[in-house]
Amino acid sequence: MLLQHTYNFKEALTHLLRAQLISNSLIGNYGLKYEVVDQLVTCYTYLGEEAQALQVLASLAKQWQYAQSNKSEWPVVCEWTCRLAHRAAVLHANAGRAEEAAHAAAEGLAFAEQHHLQSQRILLLLLSVQLAMARWEHAAVDRLFAALDAAMKGAGAAGAGGAAPQDPYLGLGQRGHLQALLHYNLLQVLFMLRRGKLNEVVKSTQEAPADPDAPDAPLPPVLHHLDSCLGQLEALGAQAGPAGAAAAALPYGLPGLASLEPLVCLVNALALRSAGQRPRRTEELLLKGISACQRLLASQCSLGPAASEDELPPQAAPAARGLLVLQALLTSARVQLLLSRGELAPARDELLSAQALLERFPVLLAHMGPGVHVLCGQYCLAAGEAAAAAAHFQVARLHSSNRPAQALAAVLEAGAHLSPHVAGGEASPSGAPVGPQAPEGVARALQALGPFYAVDSATGVPAPGPGALPGPLGYVEEAGCLLASACCLASQGRLPDANQLLSKALKLAHRKLGHTQLVCAVLSELGPIFLAEGNTQAAGEAVNSAAAFSQAAGDLWAEARAKRGQADTLRAQTMSDMAAAALASAGRREARIAAATAAARSDAGRHGYAVGWRLAAGA
Repeated sequence: MLLQHTYNFKEALTHLLRAQLISNSLIGNYGLKYEVVDQLVTCYTYLGEEAQALQVLASLAKQWQYAQSNKSEWPVVCEWTCRLAHRAAVLHANAGRAEEAAHAAAEGLAFAEQHHLQSQRILLLLLSVQLAMARWEHAAVDRLFAALDAAMKGAGAAGAGGAAPQDPYLGLGQRGHLQALLHYNLLQVLFMLRRGKLNEVVKSTQEAPADPDAPDAPLPPVLHHLDSCLGQLEALGAQAGPAGAAAAALPYGLPGLASLEPLVCLVNALALRSAGQRPRRTEELLLKGISACQRLLASQCSLGPAASEDELPPQAAPAARGLLVLQALLTSARVQLLLSRGELAPARDELLSAQALLERFPVLLAHMGPGVHVLCGQYCLAAGEAAAAAAHFQVARLHSSNRPAQALAAVLEAGAHLSPHVAGGEASPSGAPVGPQAPEGVARALQALGPFYAVDSATGVPAPGPGALPGPLGYVEEAGCLLASACCLASQGRLPDANQLLSKALKLAHRKLGHTQLVCAVLSELGPIFLAEGNTQAAGEAVNSAAAFSQAAGDLWAEARAKRGQADTLRAQTMSDMAAAALASAGRREARIAAATAAARSDAGRHGYAVGWRLAAGA
């Protein structure tokens, strides 16, 4: 009662320690002993004494060895052993101890497999997949997914404490099974996106509608399946009512998230955005996800729109942490979408919201700082503040927690240094350089790239170097490093070398990833190089493809650049009238960008705050 309804955690601890002393003196009663320990861990967590919480968990980790002969209590002991292993793994993961988290999850999983605990095995496999993905251990993820796929199909006989083989819900209950299935499908889609299988995620088996971005146009089957699972889950909860829903969810708790709705919205939006498809539907999904986060924060955590961390009850911290992270990610994605459309003032306002979120929850969202600095840099670059953009990207690079994030920040920082704003031109928020650059800009870009410019000439893959965090790069990061390195080479007049790297980047971006924004950036770099080499046909194909991709994605910056590239190519082909038309088309888009930039900068207070956010502190 004290833990759930008051802040008097020290008195609660006194009662729990006394309860532990009494329960330990009892013979048997293992369920009671485990429940006391579970509440003790909760109490220590609320008090901020994480080491004590882990010590208590460790003290009971082998308790099951003494209960094997107690047939009546053995199923309860089995469930508690797995649940506490799960809890220890989550505590380690939240503290950034990846190896300890993986070890705790592996111990729980081994116990569940040894004793044929079907439902607990599924939950620990789901957790293990997430932990392996966070460590970027793709071989481990593949192995765990194979085991999880078999487990979700009900493979294997059940034993003590497990579900019967004929149980269609695998011991999780109907609602718990559906939630686990949605969780499993979400992890699969996220891993497919990371491994460059975007085309499989957004592939449609139906004939394309007249307007694929219409509100009633169906999502691609893989994404529609996520939406459908979420709808079924919510329908079951609505039918059961509050009390019934709580009871139905007991076999499968999802720490940190009261609902998967915001995560489904985010994954669907990111997939559509990366593929350059359905920009209107993408924004609808982002807005829906943000609204869901705000609604759940209010209903589950009693947090209003302006609430801060000191108002957050410790009991609500796990749910609040997950929802706040998702709200920050959804807001960031919307900022990038607005920037790509040239809507700088709305993008700035959303950016200010993201900054305010981190200021209101500095501890829970501390790890999100580098990501918001990247967002600030993208806004600064779009608004003509190249120096501030480079500073934000540098902060993100220096404070990144993993190598892929560090690589992307380095790529963006290099792009900011190559920005032509010093010459009065325009640059895209992605950091892709446009036109000639000064030698000092190239030198700073090379310094920013650092180890990610160390390109092996045979493979074209960035090699690890001093200053780089350990770990592999994904296809997006590899393509970005190749693109940035090629831009530096082109700026030094080394066009054949740049062409070679861009060709490798294009293969990754198009064939492996299907990432429209990256494809546009690479094609926009290839066009001028082909033109400088006298290959007007290849230049025309590159810029025409870039124009088509950018128009489908609704990316105003990429459209303007592609149209200008078309004008240059047509002029070289002596097609003066068509060149003039393309140039006029580029001019109209550039005028829209210039007007949007002026409007954003006209509010000096809001613009200045967004641009200078945390630069003085450097974090």
